[in-house]
Formats: sequence, structure tokens, C-alpha cells
Amino acid sequence: IGIQGESAVIAFHRWENKEHFLVMINLDSSFTAASIRDNNLVTGNIIFRDRLNGEKFKKRKREENITIPMHGYSVRWLMIKKGRERRGI
Repeated sequence: IGIQGESAVIAFHRWENKEHFLVMINLDSSFTAASIRDNNLVTGNIIFRDRLNGEKFKKRKREENITIPMHGYSVRWLMIKKGRERRGI
């Protein structure tokens, strides 16, 4: 997975059948915002739900990437779901 703007963040995409997860790790002590730009992973309306704390991040179809905030030395375990085109997403 390509992460833009932050060299201390690594990410892995894992899946089985139709369940997809994105695991992100911030290896630095500083807060950062990691931008994901992978055309195969983040096309269309996507909802990323952090399975560790319940936070939710949304990417609209017209947006090229999504930015995920990360605290220092933190992990995000994001479940990836296709979202519907509707108001408020």
C-alpha cells in the first residue's frame, strides 16, 4: 500500500474472501496524518472502520485519496467497506 508524505508509517492490506483490512503502523513518536493513495484499494465510496477503537473514516468517490490521522507509535486496524453514493457520506 502506498502511503504519501510520511516515511515512518507502514501499511499492509490483507483480505479473505470479501473481508478486507488495512493495518497501518506509525513507527515514530510524533502524530502524523498518512494519506493512502492506491487506486486498486480506495476506488469509489469507501468506509474505513477502525476495529480497535470504532473510529470511522469516509472517502468519497470523487476524492483521490484518504488521510488517516495517527498518534505516535500507534496502530490502525481498518476494516474496508464499499459505501453507497448518498448524501452525508
